[in-house]
Amino acid sequence: MSLINQLLCRCFIVMLTGCALGCIGVSGGGKKGADSDVDASMSLPDGSVGDAASADSSLVSDAGNDVLAADAPATTDAVTEPPTPPCPAYGAGAVSLQMQGGASAELAYTGDVTVQATHLEPDGCLTGMTLGWARAEGCGLTLSFIPGEGGIWGLESAIMAPGDGCGSGGVASGLAVLSGVPDTTASSPPPTRCTVLSGAITVYGSLSFEAGDGVPLSATLDGLQLDGMLLSNAVESGICGVSYTPCVGQSCGDDALLGTSCGACPDGSICENGQCQEVEEIVAVCKRVLDDRADLSEGEWLGNAATCDSGVMSADWQARALKLTNLYRWLAGQPPLELATQGNVAMQDCAVMMHAAGSLSHNPGENWPCYTEDGKKAAGGSNLAPVPAVEAIDLYMADPGNDTTIGHRRWILSDWISKTAFGSTSDSSCMRVAGGFGGPNPWIAWPPPGFYPMEMHHIAYKTVDQTGWTIQTNDVSLQDAVAEVKENGQVKPIEAMTLLPNYGSKGAIKITPAGWKIQAGSTYEVHVTTASSVIEYSFVAVDCGALMNQ
Repeated sequence: MSLINQLLCRCFIVMLTGCALGCIGVSGGGKKGADSDVDASMSLPDGSVGDAASADSSLVSDAGNDVLAADAPATTDAVTEPPTPPCPAYGAGAVSLQMQGGASAELAYTGDVTVQATHLEPDGCLTGMTLGWARAEGCGLTLSFIPGEGGIWGLESAIMAPGDGCGSGGVASGLAVLSGVPDTTASSPPPTRCTVLSGAITVYGSLSFEAGDGVPLSATLDGLQLDGMLLSNAVESGICGVSYTPCVGQSCGDDALLGTSCGACPDGSICENGQCQEVEEIVAVCKRVLDDRADLSEGEWLGNAATCDSGVMSADWQARALKLTNLYRWLAGQPPLELATQGNVAMQDCAVMMHAAGSLSHNPGENWPCYTEDGKKAAGGSNLAPVPAVEAIDLYMADPGNDTTIGHRRWILSDWISKTAFGSTSDSSCMRVAGGFGGPNPWIAWPPPGFYPMEMHHIAYKTVDQTGWTIQTNDVSLQDAVAEVKENGQVKPIEAMTLLPNYGSKGAIKITPAGWKIQAGSTYEVHVTTASSVIEYSFVAVDCGALMNQ
């Protein structure tokens, strides 16, 4: 085997679970093939699964690249900017303060947050933001941020005023990230510009203060938040912008100004020009599948595994990974997952560890390159893959190399999760699959009932026919279950086996077509008999691309 193939023949996907870690490699001749399973051990989740990715320890710093600098106006047309006044917003959160000698304090901030934003006219770029939290007991906290790569802003300065619980306060340095600030958006009609802060903005990180009384302080920011708001034409007018009401005249799609969702259409309808229109269900399914899979690109990773710079995963990159994940869950009848952005830094630590090591593990040791405790915790609660995050979703769903578990697929469709977080490099990725409760269905099947798009079938070097169909459940015992499959009313030969438990569900069964494969346009009936119940459903395989091009 060549050196390149030896390097490539490493675990391709590692799943979160307790027994088998499936691997995929590259065999001789450059063709991909499955390696054997590897034994491992890890505690299994239950209804109170721990949130491994939501660590509150120190975070990586922002990349420091002012991506808006190129938008600055030409010096020959410089605009004199009047000072932008502070604008109020509502905020809450906590800061855990640790003092030298072991004393500690928990500072809770509630109420108004002062937002001071710096605009760059005439392009309307938001180039800086200062946030100020106040407390009746003092210890007012002021944090200033500058924009960085991927919509994640890094700390520029931090000051804590004297008060009860923080002594004389001080000036801080450290690692903090402002998450949730979007790009500047043009309002209508031009030339008015506005900077949209829609939804909650979250601050998290760790700081070290030079206290005025000489007593060192260290602080952990535990998800400080402020509600979204709109700063409109603030530089030109010198006043804070008025509130903006999104989605006026729209019942679906994205708001033209904010880009935020105005709602989703019910099954059997599609969104056209901001309004839901009824169509055949197969058309609605195919339109969403093609729309949600239209952009499966990976973002640009600017980190460096050689120096253990984990970089950032841009907001739009995360959004594409989440959209694809939720497309699978929607087709399977499961509710969508939410994105837990407070876990991003730990997930990036996880991804860069896997990248640097050229291997995958849920329990990496301290001798791993780029080891961090946060990265280890994230790895323990994640699906892992040595490919970037968007590509990994399809691979998890095909799940080759994990014949006895099909665990990645079961985790993505699982009832045991309601949130996820992603970390990715150009080579490896981590997807959090621990925490929450994600659905009430008695069983979940893939291929799912209803319409099964062939675009979701040929998604890896092995199809779902080759790796096996699955039915997973937390309510029905599948021990000694008997399965039958019909294609257009004719019984087809299959191989069925019970999968190992607790990989995203208490139980599961795998059904593998024996010598045949799913054909577009055909109807398939699945009938599974257990000791206590019967599971039965049907689906129609559809080529959405061909259908929508008719």
